[in-house]
Amino acid sequence: MTISITVVIITAVHTTLGTSSGTLAPAGDREDAAAEIAVRSEVVRWESRAWLAIGAAWVVSAWPGLLVDWDGLPVAAALGLVVLGALGAWQVVVHGARIRPGSWVGYRWRAARPGQRAKSRRHLAITVILDAAAWAASGIGWCVAARAFDWSETVTGAPLQVAFGVAFAGWGLLHIPAARRLTASDDDLVVVSRRVLGSGPPTIDTEPAAVRADLVA
Repeated sequence: MTISITVVIITAVHTTLGTSSGTLAPAGDREDAAAEIAVRSEVVRWESRAWLAIGAAWVVSAWPGLLVDWDGLPVAAALGLVVLGALGAWQVVVHGARIRPGSWVGYRWRAARPGQRAKSRRHLAITVILDAAAWAASGIGWCVAARAFDWSETVTGAPLQVAFGVAFAGWGLLHIPAARRLTASDDDLVVVSRRVLGSGPPTIDTEPAAVRADLVA
């Protein structure tokens, strides 16, 4: 099932390009090199699909009666919305995001160090896919283990998994307006690197120079 989730993410992600040849790009090749570099809005879109896939995997694998038996699905779903609201409150209070939900995602970044090489679109997309597969596998594997070893509802914690699955899916939906906002702004800059899902903002090039094919990793 984890492989299926990964395939879904791969299918959803736009077709990505390979890396460059490692030589200085002539004028005609600079556009190709630029096309291989991901910008903030692209990464936000990829992570949106990743969070949606993770949320779906967690909710489906913990669905009452599928792998584990439990009651209280409406309560678990409502708790997921509370968790999503808590994530938003954290962004507002701790990181200074605006109160509007569409502003909770995609506004934070770290500046790249001078000379730091930009990663290709393919490289960044693959890291998102691997993150999503690992997160999805954790939820699916937990419920498979619960069924195999006949754990009790208290040990399994399926309601909590559904709640967090709902929150993750909602978080993925909030990435959609964030990506649109970045696309329409002047802040849609080149992403040099990204961190594991949920661990922090991406590193961006705040002063992009002329594109050189040998600077694309």
